[in-house]
Amino acid sequence: MRTTERKNLNGSVVRYLALAHNQRVDGTTKTNVLLNLGREDRLDRDGLRRLVRSINRYLGEPDTDAGTDAAAVTGTDAATDGLRLISSRPAGAAWLLHGLWTTLEVDTALRKVLGGRRFSTDVERVLFALVANRAIDPSSTLAAAEWASHDVAIPGLDGMDEDHAYRAMDLLVEADTDASVQEAVFFAVADLLNLEVDLLFFDTTSTYFERDTEDPDGENATPGFRRYGHSKDHRRDLPQIVIGLAVTREGIPVRCWCWPGNTSDQAILPEVRDGLRGWRLGRVVTVVERGFRDLKSTIELRPVFHRLEPRIRAHVLLCWLALLLIRVAERRTGQTWRQINRELGRLHAITLTGPAGTVVQTTEPTTAQSSILRACGLTPPPRITTLHPA
Repeated sequence: MRTTERKNLNGSVVRYLALAHNQRVDGTTKTNVLLNLGREDRLDRDGLRRLVRSINRYLGEPDTDAGTDAAAVTGTDAATDGLRLISSRPAGAAWLLHGLWTTLEVDTALRKVLGGRRFSTDVERVLFALVANRAIDPSSTLAAAEWASHDVAIPGLDGMDEDHAYRAMDLLVEADTDASVQEAVFFAVADLLNLEVDLLFFDTTSTYFERDTEDPDGENATPGFRRYGHSKDHRRDLPQIVIGLAVTREGIPVRCWCWPGNTSDQAILPEVRDGLRGWRLGRVVTVVERGFRDLKSTIELRPVFHRLEPRIRAHVLLCWLALLLIRVAERRTGQTWRQINRELGRLHAITLTGPAGTVVQTTEPTTAQSSILRACGLTPPPRITTLHPA
């Protein structure tokens, strides 16, 4: 193996690898490059292992890498017709979010609030998948169910449908009476991250719905939810709801609120201060757009495809949870979520099948991917994640 280095203008060093052969010519040694392998941080390690195994078989040497590669597990070699590639799904971003979800004990907080009778691994995994969808590739609930089942590798979830998603959303918003879910999740995160909560920032925004009429008042003169009001999106012609968000100094979301679309900011502030005072948090300062830029752009709060008030509230809660995980990832890595999501999206889970069965194997993490996961206190996904013998 031949190694060469190139120094960039910023002082960083890039290493290149090549397979080379030294040959004696006229009394001097000449290096002949047989195969350029490219940059070391982008090396196809799986391909290199297959080459080594092929050479070993030719020489009659034993395979020293058995059990660490899909070809070895399924009893075939990737170069033969016996091993077929079934699918390849992005896995890195979902793995990172899953790691933060469990490290920050969001799953434990949900279990505490939802209770053992109503909580199951499937419900928790479906909720996580919906949150991951908001962070990675925001879409409607129906599209999110298809995405989680076919387009991404969600740890611990083989698949889900629209009914699973709606059931999980209904349980979530039902459990969040008096913001119980948000309180449990935030304080679990605050304790683990040692967040400063002496000063909180709060702002409101509005999000509109593509419909011609507003919701009528309900029983006992309960005001309709989607109503005409002062639109911060400059769409006074469409019904809307008002959303409030409180964040810490670091931009970590603390709590969110939803009100009918015709609610004024003057009517909102006393309720917000009373609610946060009940959590024994610090004083609240109103500030413009501190948390809503990412809520509307990165997580795509709008469009909201739901029409029932509980489902709309559940949608906002899912966006809040996604923003929470994103903020923690950005804080730990020093990178934007766009950068993190793009880089980790290149780490895939590959499904292969052969005479011995089917295996799901993850690609080798690059230096950049490993660095992101390490900064978040996480290890890369295992090489072999699933094995189904024939």
